[in-house]
Amino acid sequence: MKKIIFFAFAAAALVGCVKENLNSIEEGTVRTMTISAGVDADTKAHLDGKTVMWDATDVLGLYDGGSAIKKFTTSEDKLNGASADFTGEASYLQMYYAVYPYSDAVRFDASTNTFTTSIPTTQTASADNGFMNGAYVAVAKADCASGEPLRFKNVCSYIKVTVSESNVKKVVVKSASGSKLLTGKINVKVTDGDPETTVYDGSTLVYLVPASGSDHIAPGTYYIAVAPQNLNASEYSIRKVYDSTMKVWTGTKAFELKRNTPVNFGDLAAANFTWEEFTQVDLSSSAIFDKSNDY
Repeated sequence: MKKIIFFAFAAAALVGCVKENLNSIEEGTVRTMTISAGVDADTKAHLDGKTVMWDATDVLGLYDGGSAIKKFTTSEDKLNGASADFTGEASYLQMYYAVYPYSDAVRFDASTNTFTTSIPTTQTASADNGFMNGAYVAVAKADCASGEPLRFKNVCSYIKVTVSESNVKKVVVKSASGSKLLTGKINVKVTDGDPETTVYDGSTLVYLVPASGSDHIAPGTYYIAVAPQNLNASEYSIRKVYDSTMKVWTGTKAFELKRNTPVNFGDLAAANFTWEEFTQVDLSSSAIFDKSNDY
């Protein structure tokens, strides 16, 4: 099974500004261009042992000064191990800002160098990838005039869980504090250092659900993308949802969800977890509504 082994993130993905020679092109000129993307040890969605690989379905977004983010795509014939070429149409600029993954909803505020994008609240358990395609969020900037490459930096933290039981329908991580939003719409300011992320319209929940066509999560190890932040003891819980019951474990230790760093909870069936179990009848009781709602 392919999985993430360790997040040793140094400089992230290296992407040459453009492969074509644009020295004679005026800034603002629209043309088709190709950017070459390479990956570091942990930088993308498809995993090959310890190396993260680009996938033919990946799409980058490039800000070129217009109102809409420009779409750059790749294909199987443009993949070369840990690197890939992405092609799209954009205006030539000296300074580019980029985001992964692309979506029509992504926006960029040039006055603050901030992308508006999102961390999905529902994430599909992908044993092949370790984390769901689209759950990995990264941003980059580069001064093309100086030949500087785009260096993608991961935005998210990750909660690492192992599901060894074959009858789990859903794993839910919940923050008990309304001010600690785990997923949803985010603003990401692109800086010379680490990206600065704020959740502004989000959820205190994140769901790990089965792959399409499956009723239960396949046993395996998964990475759940969340916004970086601190969580205090008893301020979070993990829920395992079965066909007719649910088990709830409330956190006992404070920890920091650091950008680009997984927090490993290990096997959710391990003896170190003390689970409180509820049946279908229990779940309809208002007495435990605080633990059963939104599951």
